[in-house]
Amino acid sequence: MDAPKLYTDEFLLHYTKQALQGAIISYNATIPHTFRKDIRDHFLTCIDDALKLYDEMTDLMMNKGLAITPPSIPYMNELDMVEKKLMDGLEKSGRLLL
Repeated sequence: MDAPKLYTDEFLLHYTKQALQGAIISYNATIPHTFRKDIRDHFLTCIDDALKLYDEMTDLMMNKGLAITPPSIPYMNELDMVEKKLMDGLEKSGRLLL
């Protein structure tokens, strides 16, 4: 086939990861409402496979620098104390905040 790609590899990774999240949620919601053993086993296998693929995709995206991670706040090495009282000016002017 000589057709160009419609989507970038990065887009396909993000899209597939989102689809896996939806699949995992759907499979988990189905289990409590299923009573036949063979069907429960099928969905449990689907969940297991989806989780393994999700884990592999997360590792791949982390290694490629494509993962969207939440911001982190670094730990402070020392404690900074506030020296200036910011509300002093309001108390002296008679405008108390209640």
